[in-house]
Amino acid sequence: AERNPQQAQIVKLLYFAELTQRETADLLGVCEKTVQRQWTAAKAWLFQMIKGGGDGFPGPDEKICPP
Repeated sequence: AERNPQQAQIVKLLYFAELTQRETADLLGVCEKTVQRQWTAAKAWLFQMIKGGGDGFPGPDEKICPP
């Protein structure tokens, strides 16, 4: 999956800076609906990466070595 710079910025602002979706939208100059949509997509992408679905590394539930 391709990384989206706007989604990355939204994750930083919502999760790490603890801004609201409205504050994030105002700061980025986009509508709040765009932030909601991008936040949903970013969370789905992050879930896939954590689960082990796209970076070539095994997720926590995948075996590293064959049995």
